[in-house]
Amino acid sequence: MKRLVPAFLCCLALLAAVPAMAGAATGTLDSYCTPKGDRCTSLVGAERDPVFVLRTSSPVEKYKLCFKQGRWERQCTWTWAGRQTADGYVSRVKLRRFFFFEPPGGHCTVSAFLGNAEVQIGRGLRFSWGRSPA
Repeated sequence: MKRLVPAFLCCLALLAAVPAMAGAATGTLDSYCTPKGDRCTSLVGAERDPVFVLRTSSPVEKYKLCFKQGRWERQCTWTWAGRQTADGYVSRVKLRRFFFFEPPGGHCTVSAFLGNAEVQIGRGLRFSWGRSPA
């Protein structure tokens, strides 16, 4: 019985560490908020599967989301603003569903634009695709 208790405690410690290790691979890759705080953009998740998030205080019908990786041409798609929450409006876009990614290791930029005049929302968000977050 004395040998089972330390072994059981060791197993418990390992099980507790698994979610912490999994969480280390995700987080905020880059973000920007306007000085007023009425529009915020961010890239969240793991660098191999980033998610673009747009948070606004007022509704935005649709916006253009663009992705550029290294020397490749910019790719763009139109998407709609998301659902209304207590804090405003939130849109989430999994980039891999809309854009073609070249093999890992490239520097990427994601930008969002309002309307046909391409008024940029904030600044371009950057990340290095395929590397583990620090």
